[in-house]
Amino acid sequence: MKGRKISLATALILQSIVMILYAGLFYVTDYYWVFLGVSVFIRLVEGAMRSIQQVICMAYINIFYQSTFTSKFGLMESTASLGQIIGPVLGSAINYFTGYSIPLLTYAVLYWICTVIFLVAIPSDDSLPSKAARRKASLPLGKTIIRY
Repeated sequence: MKGRKISLATALILQSIVMILYAGLFYVTDYYWVFLGVSVFIRLVEGAMRSIQQVICMAYINIFYQSTFTSKFGLMESTASLGQIIGPVLGSAINYFTGYSIPLLTYAVLYWICTVIFLVAIPSDDSLPSKAARRKASLPLGKTIIRY
């Protein structure tokens, strides 16, 4: 396992750890500077991991769905928007019934599940066709690309 797969798996695992750290912030609210410093650090790590996830997911969409990239990318963005609408409502309901830490821990468990599914379902970079092979396969028969 190397390349995009290891990067995305690492990003998903770190994102899960970040959610666990967020859940633990509830217990250090008495220490303002510790709370603030850890919060800023966690947000920086979370932003970096989400950037890695976005870029690699777009690369995988381009690899697996080259002919329908725009519709698959639109589907990814639509489901992300739907998650931003439903997530706060569902999270606040879980928070109301179970407390502050449980929604974040649920999120962390979901990231672990996604990591396992990703590691099983997506082939390694070694087994994926090269960029040149994908380009040649998508061209009509007898056509070639001449680059200057």
